[in-house]
Amino acid sequence: MNIYRFEVKCEQGLVPVIIIADTDEIAFKQVDIELEKYYISVPQIDEIVLYEKKNAKKTTGFVLAASFLEG
Repeated sequence: MNIYRFEVKCEQGLVPVIIIADTDEIAFKQVDIELEKYYISVPQIDEIVLYEKKNAKKTTGFVLAASFLEG
């Protein structure tokens, strides 16, 4: 199992998406699913970038900087 940090570039700016999945392919598909669940109307997606990938273990995590979240 891996934990993935994606950056999605869309009309709202950069959107961080964190996914836990067994494979890269499943993780990328799950990004689309999570965006569909989060937005009432899914924004135009320009790019999905896998920014980090780590082995999911008991103490794994990511830091999302405030400047990143501001777009």
